[in-house]
Amino acid sequence: MTVINRLLFAFGQLKETDTAALIFAHVKDRSFWPDLYTYDTVLEILGRAGRTVINHVRKFGEVEMCLFYFKEMCEMGVQPDLLSYTAVIDGLGRSGNIEESLRLFDQMKKRRIRPSLYL
Repeated sequence: MTVINRLLFAFGQLKETDTAALIFAHVKDRSFWPDLYTYDTVLEILGRAGRTVINHVRKFGEVEMCLFYFKEMCEMGVQPDLLSYTAVIDGLGRSGNIEESLRLFDQMKKRRIRPSLYL
């Protein structure tokens, strides 16, 4: 997954959100299981983008995809860390979804993950 993680990070730096989302979907289709770093990278890219991307055939808002992958990550047994929560809460805040961002913030504190200066 190291090479995939670096590719995702590079496309994220270039603001190539669609390409990063397609790579992530392709990797999962090939039965590779993303690790915490992979999910953190994808959540960060989607949380900051704030526009629509195409995932397979359906269009999703990036914040909607960010939430989907966050839930998927938890269901797959990958425990979110501070970076995961920060990316999703930031994306929700940027999109105006304050209630959901506060719900996740409370969830984060219940899991004993301490907020940083950025969150």
